[in-house]
Amino acid sequence: MANRNDVTDELPSRGRSGVLAAIAVSLTLSACANFSPDGGMNFVKSEAGGELNKDVVKIRSEDEAAATKARVRGLLKSQLAVETAVQIALLNNRGLQAAYSELGISEAQMVEASLPPSPTLSLTRFVATGELEIERQILQSVLGLLTLPRRRDIAEAKFQQAKFRAVEATLKTAAEARRAYYRSVAANRSVTFLEEARTTAEALSDLAKKLGETGALAKLDQAREHAFTAEVNGQLAQARLKSRIEREKLIRALGLWGSETALKLPATWKPLPKSPQTIKDVETEAVKRRVDLEIARQDLEILAKQLGLTKATRYIDVLEVRGISR
Repeated sequence: MANRNDVTDELPSRGRSGVLAAIAVSLTLSACANFSPDGGMNFVKSEAGGELNKDVVKIRSEDEAAATKARVRGLLKSQLAVETAVQIALLNNRGLQAAYSELGISEAQMVEASLPPSPTLSLTRFVATGELEIERQILQSVLGLLTLPRRRDIAEAKFQQAKFRAVEATLKTAAEARRAYYRSVAANRSVTFLEEARTTAEALSDLAKKLGETGALAKLDQAREHAFTAEVNGQLAQARLKSRIEREKLIRALGLWGSETALKLPATWKPLPKSPQTIKDVETEAVKRRVDLEIARQDLEILAKQLGLTKATRYIDVLEVRGISR
């Protein structure tokens, strides 16, 4: 249902002053909407960077991209450690940078929603009976001004949720890099173990062959040794294929390209601690700090605010004030 209120110059001055007041409010509110200096990244740095104890960087210019690339190459010069791999992923992962860009888009949408609807100005020329008349109109959406606080609250809630989504993307990138690192090192270790096993199996197979030639070893036992050697060779081929696959996954998680892919991985890793570390109330703490649960809670809050706005505007969808002067 549409409800319009037109105010002309023949009406009392109170109507025209209302139009001017609406325009003044619109200009005042538009001056209050600004972008934050950090674009929401300070929150991401404090939450995700503090949790990981790593640098979290959003690349905004070519100079920053060049500096980041130089830092990544410096980290790749030495043997890659797990913490170094995580830092490289946070600096160099394209998907993570895309998530940070989405944070900027969300802030732009918040600023846009915080702005009141702009008044519409129009000039119309009439020629009648040899006289020229010019009609001036100013149209302002009153409903847009009345619902501006609620729309601003919804946009701010969405921007806050976007910050948590950026934190979630950062933590996921770090976890994927850490997982890919361990799997790649483990795959390399399996190849090394099977290569040693193949050397031993081939030596036993040659020995069995020579013993068989002298009659000291039965043909069935010789066949068993040869079959074992063939089985080890087959397992080694599968391990080498898996090693290449895991290495490619690690390279993709770190966002490496070209000569950067020639990274150096350790042959093994540090031994596990003798006793597992215990943390008091770890389940409760984990639930409190889960970012995905916080995002779900914010989804409910945003939905509730949108429902309130819908209820407030379900009967009147258009309310405008118009000033006409000739």
